[in-house]
Amino acid sequence: FGIVNADTTVCKGSQLGITVNVTNLDNDKWSNGNLATSIIATITSDTVFTVVAHKDFFSFSDTIRIKVNKSVSLGVDTAICAGTNLSIQAGTFISYTWSGVATATTANVAVTKSGLYTVSVIDALGCKSTDSKQVTVNQLPTVNLGASQSICLNTKDSLDAGAAVSYLWN
Repeated sequence: FGIVNADTTVCKGSQLGITVNVTNLDNDKWSNGNLATSIIATITSDTVFTVVAHKDFFSFSDTIRIKVNKSVSLGVDTAICAGTNLSIQAGTFISYTWSGVATATTANVAVTKSGLYTVSVIDALGCKSTDSKQVTVNQLPTVNLGASQSICLNTKDSLDAGAAVSYLWN
């Protein structure tokens, strides 16, 4: 008695046929309620299937663990200031195809302008996955304090740097 298939890793969305050998046993039942000796499962996340069979007063069980390959993830959308260095990294895969703002075939791309950065990858199992990341490059604020001026000792004047989130006076 036992599941014929070994534990495995598959592409997300793959269909997998799983078979149990129930020779000389009365009946079998899978953890998903199926009563057949073979089932076909569509795998969308890490899954465990268990089958139980009976003979007289004895029960026999076996389990198969199915993992889904790792998909590419570029993380959350982000905003940066102009002049900031940002590299978007896809991770470790066999091949990379960037599209949108950047076109490349490397694991990472340098952000050069605002837009949607999209990568399609293929892993060692031949599984394909795609992810995108929206990057906004914000222009640096312009500060104009007006013309240079002289003031007398012990007098006051004010400078207006405009609207900003934070200031650093020097």
